[in-house]
Amino acid sequence: ILTKMLNQEEEEVHVIVKQAKIYIEGHLEEELSVASLAEIFYVSPNYFSRLFKRMEGEGCNEYIVRKRMEKAKQLLDTTNFSSNRIASMVGYSDPNYFSITFKKRYGKSPLHYRNEGEKHE
Repeated sequence: ILTKMLNQEEEEVHVIVKQAKIYIEGHLEEELSVASLAEIFYVSPNYFSRLFKRMEGEGCNEYIVRKRMEKAKQLLDTTNFSSNRIASMVGYSDPNYFSITFKKRYGKSPLHYRNEGEKHE
């Protein structure tokens, strides 16, 4: 019985993280934080944070930034939207902070990234 209860608890943990990841990817343009996500899933922020890190191998905030940057890169590759508009679309109210974060991850500014991509076409 104890093993069954532990397995059931582990499955519930997987479900919380899985649902959180789906929620994050569907709401990248919104304000996202560990606290807001924990509230949505009715757990404490500390528990949610530890749970996410244990299940995903990276912190929730790192996951959010990574997903935002991946979406930004995809938008730069497939649209003509301005860098400022893309920043807003992936949850950054400050376009300068978006550019700094993008450059930190990919080694070039969003504009430089787009211009390099256009040269290879």
